[in-house]
Amino acid sequence: PVTPPSAGPFTNGSFEIPALSAGTSTALTNGSTAIPGWTVSVPFSGDVVLARGSADGLSAYDGQQLIVFNAGNSPPGGSLSQTFNTTVGSNYTVTFAVGSQIGPAGLPDMSLAATALSSNNAVIASNYCVPANLVWTLFQLNFTAVTTSTTLLFKDTSSSTVNADLMLDDVTVTAAPPVTPPS
Repeated sequence: PVTPPSAGPFTNGSFEIPALSAGTSTALTNGSTAIPGWTVSVPFSGDVVLARGSADGLSAYDGQQLIVFNAGNSPPGGSLSQTFNTTVGSNYTVTFAVGSQIGPAGLPDMSLAATALSSNNAVIASNYCVPANLVWTLFQLNFTAVTTSTTLLFKDTSSSTVNADLMLDDVTVTAAPPVTPPS
């Protein structure tokens, strides 16, 4: 049997490090690497928040911590990314949980774009994710690596964020053996 290649060093997909005190959260600034393995990009303060426990009544999907996009009615556009080693020609599956909390103001379009980028920033695959309200929805992103490293990017693509938040948790990457064409 062929041993699947490693998807490492993909790390901290449940955002458990650094561990926050129960019931607390911390807003992350542009360029922050405070969550090991991840880099934050935010156009405005408060766009990406690490929270412990629950956010807007939705508990973490896995572990104790989760990511909240556009907390405090901040504009959409915040993102979180991680670059990890991949084997060219190998197939990868990224699974992740996305949740939303939509307040009494109505039903804004809450969405998260998940994108796999090659080391030269070419889009390999993408998935536009629209979660259900107040529950976790599981999504997948499948791609075949074209370079020896791949960046996984999650970006808040919501149209409105007033009285609504978008959550991310339990990001995992699994690899399958490379596809060998028949001779």
